Amino acid sequence: FRLISRRLKEVYNSSWHEYKPQRKRVPNHPAYMHPDDMSDVGVLAGDVIKIESARATITCVAVEAADVRRGCLSVPHAWGVNPNERDDPLDAGGNTGRLSFNDRNFDKRSGIPIMSAIPVRIERANLN
Repeated sequence: FRLISRRLKEVYNSSWHEYKPQRKRVPNHPAYMHPDDMSDVGVLAGDVIKIESARATITCVAVEAADVRRGCLSVPHAWGVNPNERDDPLDAGGNTGRLSFNDRNFDKRSGIPIMSAIPVRIERANLN
């Protein structure tokens, strides 16, 4: 799969995730997938999934989205916990920045790491 960045109209980057009215609309860190891709990997809407790149693994909650192109996973950025803390997919979510390298695969002009079209592997997470 390719992880592509996504913005949510309900939040502003890393702000408002903890705001109670907002949590009713977006209760946890969503990972939007095409329903056919979800079926192919054995994931149901609401399942916690592991998203693994060559650099790291994060966890999010799978959400069906027919508008996401097959083979892609669309995840909002600016979620997650501090680097020394464990991901909590049902609360703060996973930091998509962990999936990209900052010492390679970056824009040569700006120095910004590539944060979209990241190759990833997806599977249902075992939270035990």
